[in-house]
Amino acid sequence: MLFNKSQSTGQFRLQLASTTSRSNFNTKVLSPKFTQSFRPKENIELIEIKNNFPQRELFFEVQRLWDENQIPEIHQKYYYFILTSNIASQEYLMRSEIESYKLNGSIIKTLHQLTISREICLKEALAIEQSENIIEFVCLISNYIYDLRKITLNLIEYQRKWVNKLYIQYAYNYQWIYQGENYVMKIKDDHKLLFQKHPVLMKFFHISESVDDIFYLGVINQAYERDLEYFDYLTKHKLDQKYLKRIKELQTYVTVQFTCKQSENKIKTFLQTKTNFLSTKELQSAQQTSRKASITKLQIELPPLPEYRSQLIYKSDDIQFIIKDWPIKDIPQILSFWLSTNFEDFHKSFLQPSTYIQETLSYGQEAIMLQISDLGIMLASVEQDCNIRKWVIHLIVCKEQIFDKIIHHFIKMLISNGDSFEQLGINLTLLECFEYNLKILNFYFCKIITIENLKVNYTQYVLDIKRTEQEQQSMSIIYDPICFIYARIISRIKKLILNSDEETMEAQFCANLGKSNLIAFDEKTQEIAKNLIKQKIYGSSFQQIQNIKDVTKVCPRFKSPIKTPVYLQYFNMNLQFMVFSSEIHKQTQQPYIRFPSRSKASLDEASLLQLSSNEGNSLRKVYLISTTDPFVKIYVFELKNDEVSLDIPTVVNDIFEKYDQKSLSQYNIWLPFFRSIGNRQNLTNCKLLSYFTSEAFFEINFPRIGMNSVNYSFEGEKLINFPFIVGIVQSDLDQINKPIFSMLVQQEDIIKKCEPMQIAKKMERDYEILVMQINPKDVELRVKEIVRFSCPITQDSFEKDPQKLIDIMYYQQEACVLQFFVENLVQGYCIMYVDQNKIHERVWIVEIVSCKSECFFDIFLTQIVDLVFGQDLSASEILIAQYHYPQNNGQIMANKYISEAIKKVGFKWRIVENDYKTQIRRTIFTIKRSNCYQPKTEHNISIKFNSYYSLQQSEARNEESNTLSYLKTKTVFQFAEDCFHYNLHKPYEQNQFIIEKVKNNLASLPMTQFAEFKSEEEVHKYFEKLTSQPSIDPRHTQVMAQYTNVQLKWLRSREIIIEGSKYIEVPNEQNFIYVSTFPKMNRRIYYVKLFNPGYYFFAMEVAYNQIDAIRNDYVRFTDRINQEFYNKQPQTSSDLYIPQFQTCLTISEPNPNWSFVNFSLIYNHTITQNIIKDLGNRTIRMQMPILAGIIQEDISLRYEKPIVAFVASEYID
Repeated sequence: MLFNKSQSTGQFRLQLASTTSRSNFNTKVLSPKFTQSFRPKENIELIEIKNNFPQRELFFEVQRLWDENQIPEIHQKYYYFILTSNIASQEYLMRSEIESYKLNGSIIKTLHQLTISREICLKEALAIEQSENIIEFVCLISNYIYDLRKITLNLIEYQRKWVNKLYIQYAYNYQWIYQGENYVMKIKDDHKLLFQKHPVLMKFFHISESVDDIFYLGVINQAYERDLEYFDYLTKHKLDQKYLKRIKELQTYVTVQFTCKQSENKIKTFLQTKTNFLSTKELQSAQQTSRKASITKLQIELPPLPEYRSQLIYKSDDIQFIIKDWPIKDIPQILSFWLSTNFEDFHKSFLQPSTYIQETLSYGQEAIMLQISDLGIMLASVEQDCNIRKWVIHLIVCKEQIFDKIIHHFIKMLISNGDSFEQLGINLTLLECFEYNLKILNFYFCKIITIENLKVNYTQYVLDIKRTEQEQQSMSIIYDPICFIYARIISRIKKLILNSDEETMEAQFCANLGKSNLIAFDEKTQEIAKNLIKQKIYGSSFQQIQNIKDVTKVCPRFKSPIKTPVYLQYFNMNLQFMVFSSEIHKQTQQPYIRFPSRSKASLDEASLLQLSSNEGNSLRKVYLISTTDPFVKIYVFELKNDEVSLDIPTVVNDIFEKYDQKSLSQYNIWLPFFRSIGNRQNLTNCKLLSYFTSEAFFEINFPRIGMNSVNYSFEGEKLINFPFIVGIVQSDLDQINKPIFSMLVQQEDIIKKCEPMQIAKKMERDYEILVMQINPKDVELRVKEIVRFSCPITQDSFEKDPQKLIDIMYYQQEACVLQFFVENLVQGYCIMYVDQNKIHERVWIVEIVSCKSECFFDIFLTQIVDLVFGQDLSASEILIAQYHYPQNNGQIMANKYISEAIKKVGFKWRIVENDYKTQIRRTIFTIKRSNCYQPKTEHNISIKFNSYYSLQQSEARNEESNTLSYLKTKTVFQFAEDCFHYNLHKPYEQNQFIIEKVKNNLASLPMTQFAEFKSEEEVHKYFEKLTSQPSIDPRHTQVMAQYTNVQLKWLRSREIIIEGSKYIEVPNEQNFIYVSTFPKMNRRIYYVKLFNPGYYFFAMEVAYNQIDAIRNDYVRFTDRINQEFYNKQPQTSSDLYIPQFQTCLTISEPNPNWSFVNFSLIYNHTITQNIIKDLGNRTIRMQMPILAGIIQEDISLRYEKPIVAFVASEYID
């Protein structure tokens, strides 16, 4: 969009603001984890643009577009420098810049127009003179403020987009320069000009003189506070909350820019005056020496340090880390001593005041100050404001430039101590000295941090930590200082219903029962049973078993608590698909089975069919996939999400009534691997007179083994998406037009990952054999080349019809091409595949061996055998067919040289085949897996289905057993228990005090998950980080679980030891310690505000003789503590010392209940350091026993309860 002079300036700026506002609330800040390059030392703004690129014409086009669109020079120089710095991507970057203008997507173009628009708008506003009608004047100014805000909002948004886009290509402090000045800083200076010119406006608009409010947020807040009926000039400033949220985010962004600019100026002044960072000593460093001098000496002779208690915690050949008991009061002296011999690069890069170092060492989370051999010291702590565990190095003082060594060994020390940290950060006040080192060590930019009260500004770079498997296993779990973990389960027998009611299989069961009166089936099932009395479902067997122990021999998945004789109908199908291949989705890495559509095949021969419906509006298809059994097919039908809740049997019956038009499939289809299990203890529409159980297992899964030559792409082919119905159709069951079984497959049933397999290859001295990778489009060309490559002897001895070989590559199971190399030259090819008709064993067939010279034949064949039996652990046999052809003597016989070579490898004669139609005669040789190779494993079956129905004469009924009871532990008050009971939706012993509130608020708890499982293994995996695990009755098929993991941090704290016991010291600063009084007991309750928003820790001293009374009535005590929370007053006189405690207990009575509780106030240090500090007189030291717990403001308001409360009575030494 260009400015049209025929438009009014007001129309232009409003049009521009409206066109850009569509996207101005969607742009995200550049992710700090993006790998950054580093800022160059030269000044980019001063460079000269020259067209010296190999792509001269492209750059001429870029320059033409810059001139045509009047792009400012600053962008041209920045982009020119990026092009010169990214040689490999120059052409791509140029084309991207050209396309952005041609497609009207240029960020810089819009930014420039917005800047012009804002200048026009501001100029118009300043040109207005105050009129006699003050209200009319205020309304006019209000419109201009609204327009300025909207244009400025879009301008800042596009300035951020512009900076982020450039920063991705090259890290630099990019500035939007307009008419010779930083325009963002100009906005800071000129947004109040309107009010400076007309001071009377300050009476009508809330504008802060001390805050840079470039979006006029004060006016927006004023619009929300005032009655707009009387202050109508504010009406348009009452913006929607979603826009207000975005404005606040951009306000934060520009505030950081303003702060960084000020900080940059301060640092420049700081370095120019060479002021030393020891604010307490104000020592001046010596005159700056050259980089070769390496050490900058202070001009003051410092006395040696006293001896402190020390411990060697890490030792290697070239470095040691020593931990000492440093007194806080000696920190300035310690720093002065080491800084007197500090290396210049460290001195420049870590310019921080001693007050900041004392503060970090005193109250930084897990802060440690280590001595580095006899060379220097370093300060590090765990970053508190971070979702992951991140160690940060704040200071390094060292005599020698060993930056890389220090970082490497510090990481190694933490890993050897089992620390589970994921990142290492380093805070630098100047990047220049260690720019190269950080790049080599793979550090990248994270954030810029400013601490105003300590006048500290630094840039943080971080490194992601990678571990070996052994290091992963040795990691210890490190909880936050305040930890509450609550795990709870209840297991029970559940009436599980299969996803579909397979009437045909039930009818088979009904027919086999005969005249038995054990079960009464409905009429529909009995009608189908008449047609099945003399017929049989594929893979089914029926028998009555007297000994219950013998059932598992027939049916391994059988489960029943009843021990009486069993009527058992068992279905077991192990089938292969006729034509398929195992594939990996290139984007999601999810495994699929691909079924190709054979366009030339007839309906009878086709391996993939589709059924269509006569309904014109139905585009969905039922896909029928052939198996190795001519009468059994697998069908697949995709469902819509809203159809999942429908009655599945009805859906299946409707499908096979409506979809009756059979044709070849239009697409190749991709079916995801899945594994689905269902079981139940009842039959629908039946009067059950005995104990009935059923379970079905259906899996379609065929992992790759690395022998695939052709890797197909899913593009242009049909992917089957969940949810879908899959089932089994048997065509030889007369008068039954429905599947024998159906199952609904949903997201949780999909197998999303399989173990990746490397492409098979084998190397031996000068020989190498590997699987050749072929593009699907090139199959025909490659096969013809392989046939032509062969020497006459091998060509005549094996299949040489290209079309037959092409069909093998397309349609045979795991067809592959092997390449044979001798001294890196191709000397042969082999085409082989797996015999799809062999279900119970896996047999490879070698169809052609094409050698450049027959002398390599036996060597090549030996390598083929080794590769197959070595790579495919389930392969049991290899077959090779040698063709007979006319010899020199005129007789049709097999070539003797090839026959002897085949036998030499180890093959044995099996049979001679004669095809009278084609007049082809060939000898089949075979070789079986020998003891030289790894033992044979069970081979893959693509279709695995087994199901059973059982009936037992017993009085037992299918009743749900639920022995859940309310856990009234006297150790820990658990509000989480009430929420668990509510989420079960089952009767239980109610806590009348709170049950109504739990119901009304839907039992929402912070950091809590509720889940349901079907097996003990799933529960153990879910609770894998707990020290205790539940044991679940195998009869129970449903497990309800709750897992609460509350991890909290102090705002400021440190660990101290008093008289041999560990305490938490909480300094009383910034009013985050509060106090109230417990009535009647006259005990003080202390509430400490935590780092996590809305959370408080409370503690109250109690007497030993009061412990039982509190534990017997936790509800009353915790209720009172919660009430007094709202009467708390700031405690301003003293620091608070709270004794550390820890409790960890498992409750497993009565069965099948199980609960795990861990509530602790304890520091989990990887490395512990004692910091010596005078306790002073202004302290409150709490004595055991104490009643302690956690309050969350939101939960407290809704439920009038703390999350947890605990009487602790034992000190931790």
